[in-house]
Amino acid sequence: MLPSRPLPMWADDIGKHRKRLSDAWSEDTRYMGGLDQPDGHRAKSSGQCGVSSAWLIEQLLDRVDASRLSYCYGQVRLGTTPLLMAHCWVEVMESSYEQRWIVDCTADQVEALRRYEVLCWPHDELLDQLEISYDASIARLGSIELTNDLVQKRLDILKHRLRTQESSAA
Repeated sequence: MLPSRPLPMWADDIGKHRKRLSDAWSEDTRYMGGLDQPDGHRAKSSGQCGVSSAWLIEQLLDRVDASRLSYCYGQVRLGTTPLLMAHCWVEVMESSYEQRWIVDCTADQVEALRRYEVLCWPHDELLDQLEISYDASIARLGSIELTNDLVQKRLDILKHRLRTQESSAA
């Protein structure tokens, strides 16, 4: 199943971003708090949602006005059932809060979304078609506020790993 609205132009590279991120993830970039599944049962992306979302915000700043971007931290639910109690993702506002895109580079952590390594859906369609809700009940940060978030130390490690990959490939 796919969203009915076409992907916005700013979303063109998101699939490529996931591949780059996945190659750079490490235990040093993983958030260890709240991981309740044993290593063998969790997705490779588990614990990488915050650092990946923070990095993605920086990438999107070239294509989307900063006032439309939010780094979100909260719950992912199926109907009223929590699927992830603490998760991070990016939201891109369109003309109003009701018209926002959910961008989740680690959606495969959620069993119901396992087939979507990268999720880029209008929130209303995600709710209507899949009954999945992303609720930023813990935090919603703009790009400036994000610079003071605890994720920054892991983000610096991720960026270093990405630069090292790029220089190795050249």
